[in-house]
Amino acid sequence: VHGERVLEGDTFPLELLGEEKVKESLLRIIRAAKILNTDFGKIYIDFAEPISLRNYTETAIAKASKPLDPFANKVHRREIVQSLGFDIIYQLSEKLVIMSTALVAAMILLHRKGISEENLVKRIDWLAREVLARGARIGGGTAESAALLLRNGMAHLEEIVHRQKDMFRPSVYPKVDYKNILLLSYYRNSLLHLFVLEAIVACATAAFGQQIAWQEGVELERLWEESLFLYQLLSREFITPKKLRTREDFHSVVQFMVSRGTLTLTGD
Repeated sequence: VHGERVLEGDTFPLELLGEEKVKESLLRIIRAAKILNTDFGKIYIDFAEPISLRNYTETAIAKASKPLDPFANKVHRREIVQSLGFDIIYQLSEKLVIMSTALVAAMILLHRKGISEENLVKRIDWLAREVLARGARIGGGTAESAALLLRNGMAHLEEIVHRQKDMFRPSVYPKVDYKNILLLSYYRNSLLHLFVLEAIVACATAAFGQQIAWQEGVELERLWEESLFLYQLLSREFITPKKLRTREDFHSVVQFMVSRGTLTLTGD
């Protein structure tokens, strides 16, 4: 289930700051009745194929490179449960719809001092096309109508994005907490899994310094070593179907980055 607007928009950022989650109560439910008149935009619901725990376990045992007995061995049971959890996350990632609010929030956060409406439409148009190029779906508009994506996104972000004439920026003021930035970041984060492997390679490239990375170039073997180290370091932070464990994985990411104009490959 993925929607354009976060239902707990007022309390969610505070929870990210470490505050205790507000407990549900009858009074709170009654007070929340006013949200029935609130427009929460589009909601996308995908129904996956049911997972039979029995069949999944039997398949895992049959494919295992070593004997498994999850019914008697807690370690083996934990391995299968972890594998099942990862498979569920993979399916969630593949079915995730990138909403207009995510596209708008991502661009607003990149231009915290403000960006004109004309340039914002151009940036959203570019980002929407990059999202589609990575096989994701877009909700709340189409890549062919960046202006519509901006309008739909702003309809749900108007309380946390300040607009003055044709300029947009995050609504943050001195001596006020940054919960609006956190909420914008939450919307933007639904994009991260699409770019994480490319980001790892890009960070590894930049680590060689401006002189080498931008002028002299980096040998692929050295870039592979640094990318693998960074991927292993972040392997528990990002759970994605695509991996960066082998040279084949690495070369596939590099070739895609070359095709999108992010990297230039010369020689062998």
